[in-house]
Amino acid sequence: RDVLQLASQREKQEFFVRVKSFYGCLANSLQETLPLSDPILRNLRFLAPDFRVTEDYASGIAKSLQWSSADCDKLCTDWRLIKIDSQIKRLQSEVAEHKMSVTDFWCHVADLNKYPTLAKLSLYSLTVPCNNAATERGYSSLSYLLTKKRNSGRSFY
Repeated sequence: RDVLQLASQREKQEFFVRVKSFYGCLANSLQETLPLSDPILRNLRFLAPDFRVTEDYASGIAKSLQWSSADCDKLCTDWRLIKIDSQIKRLQSEVAEHKMSVTDFWCHVADLNKYPTLAKLSLYSLTVPCNNAATERGYSSLSYLLTKKRNSGRSFY
């Protein structure tokens, strides 16, 4: 900030044009590389505890997971009932006040045993890893255990 305060008006304008250009390029790059058109990722919006989306998002995930139509119907029923539950409204306010995470919210919903199909889908959805770092770490540690020398089949004792 101190450097920016010392800069002339022209230098400040140049700086902000460059910043704007950088963020524009970054946004374009993210749109090209991220799977934003993936229907499963798009339908994960149903996890937001404010329930501003319709049950179509949750049923879209269920259909992607090849759930039966009976399970999808149960899911839609759970969705309609959860929106009017007073216990859920209390949990929603805790999430809104940042006293509870989204994961904790859905764990509490599962603990209530009132909405089993919706709780099952939400907990399945929350277990999807956001990247493959854990898998890569596993392969990396295996490379220490499985060396060419150990895999040769010869006894070294």
